Amino acid sequence: MGRSRAQAIAAAQPSAAADGAHGAPRLSFGVESSGAQGLWATATISLRLPAWMLDDLKVLANKRDVSYQSLLKVFLAERIERELRKER
Repeated sequence: MGRSRAQAIAAAQPSAAADGAHGAPRLSFGVESSGAQGLWATATISLRLPAWMLDDLKVLANKRDVSYQSLLKVFLAERIERELRKER
């Protein structure tokens, strides 16, 4: 059986962004220029997080030996899949 959507999404590597305005940490996911469509198409977003949340995310990512951006994508993908399953 193939990888789950969450695993596939986690495989895409985001780029780190500088702190946003007002010193709020921000994550930015790069846009693929190859014209990818569907699951692999990406869009750039900025996400403001409380500093403690980003710190905790980095601790969890370090324990798993992955980047915090990748771990965040896995967490989001898993939660989105769970919420969508509840609606069915």
